[in-house]
Amino acid sequence: MTITLDDVWSLLHLPITRQFCSTENLEYEDLVEILTTLFGVDRAMACNELNQSRGGHVKLSWLRELYDSCCDNELWEFATHAYLLHLVGCTIFANKRATYVCTHYLELFRDLPSCYRYAWGVSAFVYLYEQLGDANFANTKQLVRYLPLLQVPFYITFC
Repeated sequence: MTITLDDVWSLLHLPITRQFCSTENLEYEDLVEILTTLFGVDRAMACNELNQSRGGHVKLSWLRELYDSCCDNELWEFATHAYLLHLVGCTIFANKRATYVCTHYLELFRDLPSCYRYAWGVSAFVYLYEQLGDANFANTKQLVRYLPLLQVPFYITFC
């Protein structure tokens, strides 16, 4: 039994027939620029978060705090960017520890009205299969945290 794109569409209702949402890892200065532009934080705060997380990602807890702050100050566009990055970091692009999300996904939210044009289901499918490849190594102890696509076929098979 395997997972198909039809399963992604049926179970998650994520589009599978639009433009593929691909991103690239960004250089440090590009990461600082995107954080300051899309979150409205100052350069020192962006650098501090990137340095604490040791690379091209930010903590989900930092995003929650940033979202709350933006909502309190009625900075809706910045709050939307923080919410969307947190959402994909907790769902389709979740890591094993569920504590960080890669900041290069922010490129997908630079132009908010165009987010609908991406095939989010295909990205979820590809990401899951990449993680399954990593799970085959003997020293792997866990998979990514968001696995509804694996849970449903498992439930159907054994129930």
